[in-house]
Amino acid sequence: MDGLGGARFVLPLGEKATILVGGDTGGGGANLDYMAIGLFNYNLTPKIGVGVGWRYLDVDYRPGTHQFVYDVAQSAALAGFYFNFGGKPPVPPSASCSVQPSAVWAGDPVTVTSTGANFNPKHTITYSWTATGGKLSSTNAPTATVDTTSLAPGTYSASVTLTDPKEKKNNSASCSSGFTIKQPQPPVVSCSANPTSIAINQSASISMTASDPQGWPLTYNWSATGGQFSGTGTSATLVATNADAGNTITVTGTATDERANLSSSCTAQVTVPPVQKVAEVEDWGECTFQKNPKKPWRVDNDCKDVLDRLALRIQQMPNGKVAIVGYNAQEEVVEADHIGAQRAVNIKYYMTTDELGPKVDPTRLEPRKGGAKGKAAHFYFVPQGATFTAEDSVTIDETVVQGQSRSATTPPKKTKKPATIPQN
Repeated sequence: MDGLGGARFVLPLGEKATILVGGDTGGGGANLDYMAIGLFNYNLTPKIGVGVGWRYLDVDYRPGTHQFVYDVAQSAALAGFYFNFGGKPPVPPSASCSVQPSAVWAGDPVTVTSTGANFNPKHTITYSWTATGGKLSSTNAPTATVDTTSLAPGTYSASVTLTDPKEKKNNSASCSSGFTIKQPQPPVVSCSANPTSIAINQSASISMTASDPQGWPLTYNWSATGGQFSGTGTSATLVATNADAGNTITVTGTATDERANLSSSCTAQVTVPPVQKVAEVEDWGECTFQKNPKKPWRVDNDCKDVLDRLALRIQQMPNGKVAIVGYNAQEEVVEADHIGAQRAVNIKYYMTTDELGPKVDPTRLEPRKGGAKGKAAHFYFVPQGATFTAEDSVTIDETVVQGQSRSATTPPKKTKKPATIPQN
């Protein structure tokens, strides 16, 4: 009886074939023995197999008494069969999962697929699906669809457990796969107005440029702080009203994507200048020339009383001027076309040069000649910034028609040219 030690190496050639190489050596009852072997094995069944090969064996037996000496070395082909009482442990089943696509917008479907391995192909496998978000369309199939409607942006997962109900042990496997709900971005918008300043009853065009980073359809809404406003799509129209004078109207455009309901707004401003009030010309009365038929162009005492009051009133007004329009009567035949101009110039002369009565700055008086409306001169106060545009009067060239002194008794002389200059 010997004690032995050795090793063997098995090289699989497939599910059923192997090559075995091994050897051992030892001693005890014998001085030395050793063996080397090489076999080709083939499994007929999981338990029974056959093998062929070669073996070398050497034994040296020499007892101390040397009564029996056995020293043999032999080698030869080897063939046989074997019975396997055990076997390799069963491979546990496994599962793998995949998701497509892995990143979606909320509302887009996600498909999750599972694949099992090492299950008995003759048995029916059951599938149990769960998800950390969304709604699963299937609970007992290799593939499931996740409805992601209303899911907030973030990371989610779907899991499945595969089970072979006919197996008592090692009959299930699980897997999971993750997907991401992407964070949508709001629309990008900008607004502009053309023109940016309008008068009352004028209009301005407002336009919006809008785009959605996700390419989703957009809806548009408009509002304004004033004016008459109408808008549709990316265009709007603003008309200024009387109430908008002196104000700045702000127009706001809003674009909203139809999917995530995200909105962005932009503004455009339109200025309505204040209404410039036009100074109005005032009628300040008249002075008549009725009491001196021989000198109907002269300023008499009654007229002087009117002019003195007029001068005081002009002095109380810091700005503006007085247009003096001299008229003539149709029945006046003595220089009828010239008497009106002389009356206006005489009034200015009295109010600026005569030693009696209050004096007025000559630059604030404008003599003018009117038509045949009677023996009178009319006074019109023209505020600063206003223009006197009476169609029946023209300004007078005072180098041609000169004011008469108090001692003058001669009538106005007829000139070769009309005593007027073009109307302002």
